[in-house]
Amino acid sequence: FQTGDKAKNEQALQVARNFVEHYDQASTKGWIVGFWGPPSCGKTHLAVAMGQAVIKRYLARPLLLNVPRMLRAERERFSSDGDSPIDQAMRADLLILDDIGAQYERTDGSEKVSWVAEQLYTILDERYMACRPTIITSNLSPSDLERRLAGESGKRVLARIERAQVTPMLEIVPVPGAGQVDEADARLLFS
Repeated sequence: FQTGDKAKNEQALQVARNFVEHYDQASTKGWIVGFWGPPSCGKTHLAVAMGQAVIKRYLARPLLLNVPRMLRAERERFSSDGDSPIDQAMRADLLILDDIGAQYERTDGSEKVSWVAEQLYTILDERYMACRPTIITSNLSPSDLERRLAGESGKRVLARIERAQVTPMLEIVPVPGAGQVDEADARLLFS
């Protein structure tokens, strides 16, 4: 993760290091750490690096899930047997929820259908109750994420995130020429 000497990136890197250094506490208290910023700024890269470090140091088994893909797979699973991505997310030693807020929401003209928020709440509530740590990435700022998850169900999701966060979501800013993690390669590391 290249910070480009940007203060926000330096802070995000320090929080990431502290999370890994104190993973024993994170895994007993259910810490949540979040990163937000524009596409290709390094959020997923930093989250994957944290997952790799946790594998090496603590032999934990992280799970990287892209939120829109996870929700699509869950919808498709309704008509077949198999392990639910929601169940996998709830059980993972460390969960990395990539691109929260990028999920598709249908509207009926007056309010959003709450299935998506219910699934996110189910995951985060189970992890909170079981004290399992979670890393979240989003292209949306915290205020935009709050608007995206509007409605009563969305408020419950945000309340679970805020209750377990060890720090407010950290902004990551782009660094010209910085390398990017390939999401397909990252999934291979966690399968």
